[in-house]
Amino acid sequence: MPKHIEAENNRRSTRRFMCSCDAKVIRLPSECSAVPAKILDLSLGGCCVYSSLSLSCGERIELQVQVKGASFRVLGDVKAIRSQSEGCVEFLRLSSIAKEALADLIVEMARWQAAMDQLEDAGYDMAQNRFTGDWTKKRFQREF
Repeated sequence: MPKHIEAENNRRSTRRFMCSCDAKVIRLPSECSAVPAKILDLSLGGCCVYSSLSLSCGERIELQVQVKGASFRVLGDVKAIRSQSEGCVEFLRLSSIAKEALADLIVEMARWQAAMDQLEDAGYDMAQNRFTGDWTKKRFQREF
């Protein structure tokens, strides 16, 4: 399965990348404390979030994203539900620091993906190689 999904195959206007970033979800208006979550895919305009908190379409949430020693907050609207535990979120408001952190993260993820795509294009089957495939997959998940 590809690590990214091109914009023309979905409603997003920016490329998204699969990842496994730690996050916390807060339902707004705040009625509970932050609930642990995972970001499953990420783009400049939104993400897919997995959480034990049951989300609903149209709901406004705040995400506290933690990745590579940095963290930032994002205000978003739940636009779609993939399952009871997964929601697709459109980012509404990011601080300038959050925008910069997110842009830097996306650039780095794009570099990783380009390197893996080049290996696959060259005929190297990442999934079949016992050492590199597992190492690259674990490293990618650990980094993001």
